[in-house]
Amino acid sequence: MLSDDEFINAMENCQICEETRSLQDDKYGAGEEKSSLISNDSDIQLNISPNPNSGNFILTIHNIESDYEIKIINYLGQQVRNYQKNKETQTISVEGLNQGHYSVVIFVNGEVCKTEKIIVE
Repeated sequence: MLSDDEFINAMENCQICEETRSLQDDKYGAGEEKSSLISNDSDIQLNISPNPNSGNFILTIHNIESDYEIKIINYLGQQVRNYQKNKETQTISVEGLNQGHYSVVIFVNGEVCKTEKIIVE
């Protein structure tokens, strides 16, 4: 299993992160300061329980007013699950995923607004 530092390094260097940085370069300019996938600058509150888990996580999101997308990303930066949601509380299945560290990434209007780590046992 990866350490927290190894996991964060993998997430910072993943393909989806690179695509996000590229989109931000296009939007803000290459020289401008921008947030990364790991940044949690928004007011959105995300609670995931139980964590670690091997079946279903309960995901509760507060302070979100629009539809959102949930992506589960493995340590290689590959998307392994994708959900379109519009409720405050969701059940997210991780059945069939290998043990390890994953990121739950919340997108609103196509932009990353929150990222949390989960552990699948």
